[in-house]
Amino acid sequence: MPRQGKLKISGVSINKLIVDIVKSVKVNPEFSEISVNINESEEELNLKADPYRVKQVFLDIITNACEAVEESEIKNITINLKKENDSAIVEITDTGCGNSRRKLRQTFYTIFHNKENG
Repeated sequence: MPRQGKLKISGVSINKLIVDIVKSVKVNPEFSEISVNINESEEELNLKADPYRVKQVFLDIITNACEAVEESEIKNITINLKKENDSAIVEITDTGCGNSRRKLRQTFYTIFHNKENG
């Protein structure tokens, strides 16, 4: 259930947030065989946002990546954190089978999901 109410804007360290999320996801026994490599920026990546909502977005994306590689022979996820000009760039790639073009077009519709039972 999405959190309702006002945004609570504060400083968020993307580096720390991603490291903490990966640690929490790796506790799940289903994901114990997955290799997650984080390539951190030399500079700390910070932004002003609602920490809860930013955490939820990255948690969903990283969990989806873990689920995508569960059936793969090679179970790797790579997270690149970098700064370009005044922008923080977070690239997340995995060795899962990928999605069809049709599913890619539907990715950002809020009611679309790609899970069998969810």
